[in-house]
Amino acid sequence: MAITVCALGSGSKGNSVLVSNGEHNILIDCGFGIRELSARLMSQGATLAGLDGILITHEHTDHVKAMKSAGDKHHVPVYLHERTCRALGAAAPDNTFVFSTLNGFMLGGFEIRPFPTPHDAVYPVGYSISDGESRFVYATDLGFVSAEVLAAARKADIVMLESNYDRDMLVRGAYPYFLKQRILSDHGHLCNTDCAEAIRKIADWGTRNFILGHISQENNLKELVYRTTLETLEKDGGRLHKDFELSVATQDAPCETLLCNTAS
Repeated sequence: MAITVCALGSGSKGNSVLVSNGEHNILIDCGFGIRELSARLMSQGATLAGLDGILITHEHTDHVKAMKSAGDKHHVPVYLHERTCRALGAAAPDNTFVFSTLNGFMLGGFEIRPFPTPHDAVYPVGYSISDGESRFVYATDLGFVSAEVLAAARKADIVMLESNYDRDMLVRGAYPYFLKQRILSDHGHLCNTDCAEAIRKIADWGTRNFILGHISQENNLKELVYRTTLETLEKDGGRLHKDFELSVATQDAPCETLLCNTAS
């Protein structure tokens, strides 16, 4: 069965993505409280007990909030890079599997390949997840779209990429100067136009399903996110629902579930 992907929520208040093949289920990140995470899983017909594992991208709270409880109280294996594990210290659960390289490994019937991402964490990573027939790539919390991110996303069936802020809204907004500079930096977050340009490149390589995520609630609008990428792809001659599909993951509720290869 092909991979399905559901962003349970995405944004500065919590991030988690459910990846399934019908038999096995894994999460990328668990940035909600354990009760909220459980409720969002249940809304998709999944449970904590039914998870093969949780992949952690980096140590920021909006990506790891339920990690300790999920690992120690609910016995869900947690996978993360050794430098992220050290950064978490006592906050890392006992039920932890640490990887020290970016070589691939198997989890619940999936091949997992981490790749580095440019963000202001100790050792942030994205993930490429494959069942041998289809592949999903997750990359949020990006100061820019690096060569490693583009290489990982090349020819994936579904790509979830950050479209965090509208540049004008951020610059003119109420955030203090130091925070604006952090977000705008090469280790901050990705603006709508840079995300759209990256998706244009990835679409040229054959990917047809895209999820836009990690949208700022203060410096962006869902409509702006969608329109910026849509117009960029249409300017190149792409046609929505024929050449590509575009979804927006929000903070407050799970997005629609996407099936790899449905647009093939």
